[in-house]
This record gives sequence, C-alpha cells and structure tokens, in this order.
Amino acid sequence: VSFRVRTCGVDTFGSNVLFIDVERSPELFSLHKNLLNAIETSTGQAPTSFEGEGYHPHITLCGTTWGVTPAVLQERISEAAVEFKEQIEFVAQTVRIYVRAQSETGAYRVLEDLPLS
Repeated sequence: VSFRVRTCGVDTFGSNVLFIDVERSPELFSLHKNLLNAIETSTGQAPTSFEGEGYHPHITLCGTTWGVTPAVLQERISEAAVEFKEQIEFVAQTVRIYVRAQSETGAYRVLEDLPLS
C-alpha cells in the first residue's frame, strides 16, 4: 500500500555518504520489516545489523564509494543543506530493489521494481 514519505534535512554516514534524511514512520518500518522477512524466507539470509535494528531510512545523494572525492563531498554537503532545507513530502508508490554489482566500483544495479498498490 502506498504511503507518504517526509524528508527532514540532510546528514552523512561518517565522511563517506551524503543523504536526505527521512522521517521514521510506522508505514515505512512495516514495509522494511516485510521486505526483510521476504528476503530471509526466500534466501535464508538474515539481515545485517544496519539492515535490521540499525536501519536508518534515507535517500542517498552521493558518496566516496561511488567516485566522489572527499573535497567534492564536502561541497555537496553544503549545497544539499540549502537545497533540502525545506521538508519535502511525496507518496511512495514503488519500491526499487537493488543488488550490488560485481565490480570494483561497488555500484548497484536494479533488480526489480515492486508496486505498493
């Protein structure tokens, strides 16, 4: 079922990843729990700590893992703080499932889009 998502500023994971923070909502955590359960049921793979109890909903903007230099990341942090200062609200209608590509860049590729209707 689709649901509303609200942003709440920008933040970083250490000095490597810049992201838009997302308000924690019961709908978002319910979806996350259901996805983890489905993945564990189908693959037998239990969630890692950051996927389970340590889950931090966010929208990744950029990071050093994907070729952004630390200096450019610092510039992007300043820009994003201004650009995403106001709360943004949207309706989540699709979940995009990614898998990490087997490459040196650590890039992800789209596995599947799942409608939330």
